[in-house]
Amino acid sequence: MKLSHFSRSLAAEAETNLAGVFAEIDAVSRKNTEHVLDCFHECEVSESYFTPSTGYGYGDRGRDAVDTLAAKIFRAPAGFMRPSLLSGTHTLTVALFGILRPGDIMLSVTGTPYDTLIDVLGIGESADNEAGNTGLQHITEGSKRAGQSQLQHITEGSKRAGQSQLQHISEGSLYD
Repeated sequence: MKLSHFSRSLAAEAETNLAGVFAEIDAVSRKNTEHVLDCFHECEVSESYFTPSTGYGYGDRGRDAVDTLAAKIFRAPAGFMRPSLLSGTHTLTVALFGILRPGDIMLSVTGTPYDTLIDVLGIGESADNEAGNTGLQHITEGSKRAGQSQLQHITEGSKRAGQSQLQHISEGSLYD
């Protein structure tokens, strides 16, 4: 690739100016990698845990160890990790439908969920079609737009939380 001397100089200068930022990112990456590896060691996860089992899940040492591993990695009281969960939306769908039942209320206190969850939950326009008929009720409080007080929206939404089975809080602002 032919780049001008100016372009190469500009890139080198930017890398030099951002060296401190890159070093911080590398330090966080190393710390998190060590944490994950420590969790693997603590859970004694081995390749034999990833071989097929009966499929019923009874006494599946691999499944149990990987669930424990997920909990330790995310510092959570319990974990659930499966290769059959294909995407973030698929994972959230499994979790939400494990909690919510037809007629339940989901309260989103930081604005409307992102587009693929709207279809999954059957809210908005997707509620009008057969695939979107989940029987769920959805209440949206607040907005994800930058500069607005999320704490205020969460506080307002919490007043309605008593009538909901699940409160959804999203930090993402990429989907508005």
